[in-house]
Amino acid sequence: METIKKLMYRLNDSKLDLETKYPELKMQVGGKNILFVSPMLNKQGIYRMILPALELKETGRYNTIINQILPEDSKKTIDDFHIKLVPELIRWADYIVFAANGQNLQPVIKKIKELNPKIKIVMDMDKNYHALNPNNYVTKRFTIERQRNLEANLKLVDLTTFPDKITEDFYKKKIGSGFKTAILPNLLSPYQIEGIDMKAPRSFDKDGKFRIMIMADADDFDDINSFRDTINDIMVKVPESKVYVLGNSIMYENKNPLRFVNYTRVPYDDMTSYYKILWNMNPDLAIIPMKKIAFFRNYYKILELGLFGIPTIAMNEYPYNHLLRKDLHILLNGQKKTFINSVRQVVDNNDMRDKLGKYMRQFVTEKYSFLNNDMLATYVKVFQ
Repeated sequence: METIKKLMYRLNDSKLDLETKYPELKMQVGGKNILFVSPMLNKQGIYRMILPALELKETGRYNTIINQILPEDSKKTIDDFHIKLVPELIRWADYIVFAANGQNLQPVIKKIKELNPKIKIVMDMDKNYHALNPNNYVTKRFTIERQRNLEANLKLVDLTTFPDKITEDFYKKKIGSGFKTAILPNLLSPYQIEGIDMKAPRSFDKDGKFRIMIMADADDFDDINSFRDTINDIMVKVPESKVYVLGNSIMYENKNPLRFVNYTRVPYDDMTSYYKILWNMNPDLAIIPMKKIAFFRNYYKILELGLFGIPTIAMNEYPYNHLLRKDLHILLNGQKKTFINSVRQVVDNNDMRDKLGKYMRQFVTEKYSFLNNDMLATYVKVFQ
């Protein structure tokens, strides 16, 4: 994440002149020019804009600019920030990529087209904003009015991109005919593990406990809350275990989804330190709580757990049963009560644990990565 950290400092330095902040404006290099607008320094921003901008530039076929990188805030959406766009960037770009936006962008799009009639406007839908987890700050702020604005914006742009077919199909039905779409998968990049020595030995807990990790992102409150009793049962029936919760967004308002559970919280400052902290945690097992009601689910967890080869147990639900092979890459359960049996099985079987981590890492890093030419080609096809 060292490159991303330095890039963020440069882009957010208000003292720099335009050409110092955006040296790409002066470069006379062939290829298409892509402007990525105001990603946040969260998983959405990293996977949907920051990594694609860096990786497409690496191909030598594209010139990319990110106008600014906004700080992560689980209580805010992109709508809550002031987006800084100057005419020079708009005139430079062949494509301009916006994150999903619930503001009325009609006057903005009109002005962009006036400045650059040939520009293609893309809106990236990182998730289904009409099926958000209800106990979530984004849901609270993403009102019916913002949903309607979003739908109107999607009808104005030249192309809408999605991370998966399920989300794409939902909005095709929602928006109707004439709605141009493409799928751009979430992919891993070497930029995420810059500064991490993947061959270095990692520390272990001195108390000898079996370390179980739960990832707590902003969308996870209801999933984790529904699993509270199951997690307590695991700790009772697997007394040699210890639960760690990675993330800054476990609380929603004054509610804690893991109340009455004995766990150790592992926070991080921002995403520039996130991957190193996940690597240093070195858990023996990750469990992914999932509520049966089908709220939006991303697959960032698959990428990150796979990246570090962490054995994983989840419910037999999308996307885990869709992107991974049961019993080879991941253990999947049809019911919550079988989680305990799966955990016990992994605790007692070192060979199984090693193979799950090894095969998941090999599969995820080879398939869901910008280093996979077939996956990279999905981006090249969109920005022709």
